[in-house]
Amino acid sequence: MASESYPLVRDEFILGYRNQTEWGWKIASAFFFGEVGAGLFFFSAFFDFILGMVIGWFMVTVCKPAPLFMHLGRPLRAWRAIMNLRNSWISRG
Repeated sequence: MASESYPLVRDEFILGYRNQTEWGWKIASAFFFGEVGAGLFFFSAFFDFILGMVIGWFMVTVCKPAPLFMHLGRPLRAWRAIMNLRNSWISRG
C-alpha cells in the first residue's frame, strides 16, 4: 500500500486577517509593568541607583501580577492553579 502524494494548492492554507480579541488592557499592562520594571531594576543595579531598583522590583512583584489576577475568570480560585502540582500546567511554570 503505497502512499499517494497530492499537490497542494498555494492559496489553500491562507486564513486571512482577524483582530485579536483575547487580550485587553489587563494583559497589555502586565507586559508593560513586567518589562519596564525589569529593565528599570537591571539598569538601576548597573548604576547603583537604589531607588530605581526598589521601584523596578515593586513594578515586577506588585504591578505585574495585579492585572494578571484581574484577568482570571474567578480570581478567588487562582490558588488552586498554583497549588495543584499534579494536574495544573500553570503551577509547573
